[in-house]
Amino acid sequence: MNKVGKGIIFALIYLAAATAVAIVAANVMR
Repeated sequence: MNKVGKGIIFALIYLAAATAVAIVAANVMR
């Protein structure tokens, strides 16, 4: 796999993880 493709996949995983953490944090705050 080329470096660009790996970077895009890593960015998507990082974004999904950050979104999940934000949702959990919002639920805990409520």
